[in-house]
Amino acid sequence: MDAFMLAAGRATRAYPVGLLYPKVLFQICGLPVLEYMLTWFDASQEVSDVHLVLNDTWSDVIGRVECYLDYRRSHLVEIHGVFASLGIDVGSGHRPVAVDVVAAHGDGTGGDLRTALEAVGRSKSTEDFVVCNADYLTLAWTPTGHVTSAIPVDDIVAYHRRCRASLGTACTVGVIRVNGEDLSRFGNVELSEQGSATAVLSFREKPASRVLGDGWINAGVYVVSGDIVLPERDTYLPKGPDSALELTMLQRLSEQGLGRLAACRLRLRNWLDLATVGQLAAASLVVADLSQQAPQGSHSIGERRESSKI
Repeated sequence: MDAFMLAAGRATRAYPVGLLYPKVLFQICGLPVLEYMLTWFDASQEVSDVHLVLNDTWSDVIGRVECYLDYRRSHLVEIHGVFASLGIDVGSGHRPVAVDVVAAHGDGTGGDLRTALEAVGRSKSTEDFVVCNADYLTLAWTPTGHVTSAIPVDDIVAYHRRCRASLGTACTVGVIRVNGEDLSRFGNVELSEQGSATAVLSFREKPASRVLGDGWINAGVYVVSGDIVLPERDTYLPKGPDSALELTMLQRLSEQGLGRLAACRLRLRNWLDLATVGQLAAASLVVADLSQQAPQGSHSIGERRESSKI
């Protein structure tokens, strides 16, 4: 199975740091954001290839990222050592996932995903694939009570397949619960229980009005049924500027009938947005403080103590 990591945005909200490099190269306690996100897929048995989608205007950056990916293979022991020193358990014995770089045009997440699918020869594939944004950091509990930067990708894939069988689901979106937040900053998701599955009743991408409250939000990770979405890619993944995946695919699927878009509740310790320099600094402080915290320590946005719907 392929995974597409969308990182072709221009990081304008993170200026001046965003002028230097894309968000996947922002560093959190000595490691780039890219390294935290690759722990998701290094631990996966389903995902064999990760395609990192970067902006084609960053020719020098693309070269440096490709060089980094080549070198990391022989330095995984040192990288895992840094994670361990930070109190983050990334497991051991997993084969590193294959990663390549795909150039897109910065047309928006929908257009860039379509460009990437075409570039790797998957634009007409009938297989499922995983998509994630690359501008946030997740921390979760392991079964032993430690903290990991990985999320259970394989469990989300299995859940999507169950939803596909029972509801005819075309896409499953990972969601988290937030409390006392400005909900206009996120994609808002209303849920409807359908037996052992959870359907999305409505999806609204960043509502215009500022509302403080509690709710379910888009966590930025999706499993997509290629045989349903790709034949209709002009609808769900149109080319052109400002083609936002959240509007062209998620919102449109949610309007087509209950179950077309499903939701997978993610059981996370932290979900940390990295859109601004201030948020990057806050995430660095959270990670730096991990080694000082017991497993039952304090929690922040995205905490889910109860069992997930995975």
